[in-house]
Amino acid sequence: SSDLRTIQLSYTGSFGVGIKNATGIFSIFLNGSFKAYNQNTITTFSISNWNSQDSLVAGSFTFKGFASATDSVVITNGEFVNVRYQ
Repeated sequence: SSDLRTIQLSYTGSFGVGIKNATGIFSIFLNGSFKAYNQNTITTFSISNWNSQDSLVAGSFTFKGFASATDSVVITNGEFVNVRYQ
């Protein structure tokens, strides 16, 4: 079987270097089962490099989401490099 883990952060504000707030979801497909951890109030990201000419962004993020009251996932040192944005 194939395992898959994804995180999606959605941001609708203006781009630029600095700390931003986002909504997000962390999804896991493991051994044929799917589980989603919805965004909690502790989802932020920091843009450290913004290239408007090539529509690329880089930075770091934190995420804490819950699938239930007793099942959570925490990412404290996430990073993204040269991600294309629209």
